[in-house]
Amino acid sequence: MTKYLDVNVVISPGGDDVYNVRLQSDAGIGNGTLKLPFTLAELSEAVFGVAETARGIGKVTADGQAAPSRTAADYGADMYAALFQDQVGERLAAIMDRAENLPDTGVRIRLSMDLRQTGMAEVASLPWELMCKRGERALVVSNRSAVVRVFDSPKPLNPQPFTAPLRILVIMSNPNGTTGLGLDDELARIKASWAKLPSVSVDYAPPVRQQILDKLREADFHVLHYMGHGDYAGDTGGCLVLETAEAQPDFVSADDFAMMLADEPLRLVFLNACKTGTTATKSGAHPYAGVAAALVRERIPAVLAMQFPISDRAAIAFAETFYKCIAAASPVDYAVAEARKAIYSGAQPEWATPVLYMRSDSGDLFTPADAAPATTITTPAPAAAVRATEAASAWGAAGSDRLKLYLATPDQDWEKKHEALAAELGARDDCAVVAEVPLDDTNYSAGVDALLREADLCIHLLGANAGRRIDVDDGQPLRTYPLQQLEAGLKLAKSQIVLVTEADKANMGKAYADRIAEIEAMPRDKARFEFVVTDKNQMLAAIVAKLDEIKRARAAAAAPAASAGAAGHRAYIDAHEKDAERAIDLFDYLATNHVEANINTSSSETIDNLPALDEAVRSTGLYVIVAGEVDPAWVANRQVAIMRSAVKSRAKLVVAKYAAAANVTAPPISAARLAISTLRDGDRSWVDALFPADKPTE
Repeated sequence: MTKYLDVNVVISPGGDDVYNVRLQSDAGIGNGTLKLPFTLAELSEAVFGVAETARGIGKVTADGQAAPSRTAADYGADMYAALFQDQVGERLAAIMDRAENLPDTGVRIRLSMDLRQTGMAEVASLPWELMCKRGERALVVSNRSAVVRVFDSPKPLNPQPFTAPLRILVIMSNPNGTTGLGLDDELARIKASWAKLPSVSVDYAPPVRQQILDKLREADFHVLHYMGHGDYAGDTGGCLVLETAEAQPDFVSADDFAMMLADEPLRLVFLNACKTGTTATKSGAHPYAGVAAALVRERIPAVLAMQFPISDRAAIAFAETFYKCIAAASPVDYAVAEARKAIYSGAQPEWATPVLYMRSDSGDLFTPADAAPATTITTPAPAAAVRATEAASAWGAAGSDRLKLYLATPDQDWEKKHEALAAELGARDDCAVVAEVPLDDTNYSAGVDALLREADLCIHLLGANAGRRIDVDDGQPLRTYPLQQLEAGLKLAKSQIVLVTEADKANMGKAYADRIAEIEAMPRDKARFEFVVTDKNQMLAAIVAKLDEIKRARAAAAAPAASAGAAGHRAYIDAHEKDAERAIDLFDYLATNHVEANINTSSSETIDNLPALDEAVRSTGLYVIVAGEVDPAWVANRQVAIMRSAVKSRAKLVVAKYAAAANVTAPPISAARLAISTLRDGDRSWVDALFPADKPTE
């Protein structure tokens, strides 16, 4: 097995104990609902009791327990039926049928959920690895149907390229006072597998906190293999049982262990210990309190852990087979499926205890940087990635004739389409594309603002969900990356296009839908903001049409300038009747410099015709308020009105207050008598050229 077709199943809160389910694959999108068929407490003790030595420190089921009334297969069938029903089930069946007809191809089901959302703890705590069609074996015991979990994390995944040798760090912990484990046996068996790898370096760290940190500083490790005891308690979360210098138990919390590994370039962490894959069972607990969940949050591409107690015998056999497959260059999810077979038993479902959390697009975690991975079927990678601190020059050496495009961060459901659009647009000769900015960069906000300002077109894909939250516990559910970038663009961007499907718009939550409706209803210049409801397959066409529109506008603006120098520039002169003569002097001066101007004179203290003002602001590069004999309050009122209009219409505008003296009757007009401010990055270079005497005062 070398290839997988990805099936993304996103589970999110609905209402009244019902969850929304969205399946996305090459076979199409399916929407449905999920009602949990049972709770973890109703199945865990009956199904996951372990009668042997276990790698945990909590309760272990004793021999002689009465046989449960329902089997693991019964629970698994209930879970499968609850999740894959109606349209969601139809889409899964279609993609599985397609895989059956392709050589060496299986299906990878990615169960995606955001642990920070209300109610998701109850979903994540269930052993979805049990899922099966009624009367059939579980999906996970076949390498043709991998099931991996994806937790939404506020920290993006940016792994370093893999370069040989494969460096493995082993930690073995069995402190005094804990149940003795066969760690030496496990090590001997997996070392035999490691020896078959073409280029591998294995090192060992004593299970003491400081000595582990010391060892991590010595080299960049790719794999950390922990064998020992672990646990999860509802009030304190998960922990590993390391050792003190005196070989006594040292209970290291999930957060503390994650901190130890936070800056390491690890690609896989294998936690061969009980309950290291366990998550909170009820909402309200810390979303990343489990050991594996805490590591996933710290950018580690794959974490393999145990969500229930596991016997020592099964843990050893599982690890041995897993590394045999890795040595054979198998994807990590394929290796997990094969390792489950090694411990499979219909009577005791320890094969469902291992859980694989995988944030990487591919299971090929150890493909060399200069070798092309051939073990997954994926869409093209984003055309460009950029650090926020380099955002202003993100488009590189793009020529002035190429349009700069920024594809804003999308909802998770649209990441594949986002990547496809980036690839398609990036292949065009008339575009330079930036499609990604690291969300955890310390200069994230400044970087995104620079991209939004610099881009000729900002493209926003909206989904049924508001997207990934920026903060975890700020009490603002709509503070998400897609929405934040959209709203920042309303203030900064030259031009925006927002794309959403009819189905997604109809399925938005109320607060999210209300906010989008407000944005859609804002009075906007179509050239600067366009909201398009379209089909997924027509999104590229909508963007191309927008690009053509921008290019036509560019050509129209360049044509007058080519024939008459600065004649393409326009100015608007706003004056009180008391300063009409000074306004005419200014008009004549601008005309001698090939600048077309309009004059408005009024005796009113307020602006009576706001639509006319809005049109003047939108169509003008330079707006001059004549401040001569008129009362300063009149000038101040004018400035406020212009600023409001510019914000509303997102105009690029240079505003100048012309302090015209009564005894001045002829140009040239000194720049020292102009107080110039710039809105929306208006081009003031040509304005400065009109007033050569001094530099304008900001």
